[in-house]
Amino acid sequence: MRSGVMWHRVKFYAKVTSRDTFGASVDSWPVATITTRGEVRWTGGDRSIVNEEKTYGRSMELTVRYRSTIVETMRVQLDGETALYQINYIEVIGRKEALRMTLEKLSDGIAVTPIAPPTGFTATPHVTDHHRVDLAWTNNAANDGIVVERSTNGNDWTEVTR
Repeated sequence: MRSGVMWHRVKFYAKVTSRDTFGASVDSWPVATITTRGEVRWTGGDRSIVNEEKTYGRSMELTVRYRSTIVETMRVQLDGETALYQINYIEVIGRKEALRMTLEKLSDGIAVTPIAPPTGFTATPHVTDHHRVDLAWTNNAANDGIVVERSTNGNDWTEVTR
């Protein structure tokens, strides 16, 4: 984020709550629901100089035109950045003329190390039991996430091996 007061294209992502396979609630921010322009001011955090340009890392203030659909549970993304910001505080300015928000950077992104997939996967029909298939593979990682499940009715599944 550059220093000083600047206008940026701002995207707001609405929170979506769903359930995972274990029934636990999972929050996500999948799609930008509002795109507008806003004035950004740095209020604190890490400072650095890159190519003779000051940049700031964590907290900032964002002012945008008032919209009743902007709420604290949303995430914010500024143009030219991949990071998402969390809204810590919202203040209505004037008679619903603008919103002033305090934002905090969540992270620069998550580095993901891909897990090597299994190799040598084979599925061989059993010689005498026509309802059986023998599976074999070679693990290439300690926790490769391979799960084999079985169902007799297509609805109820049980784990056979991991």
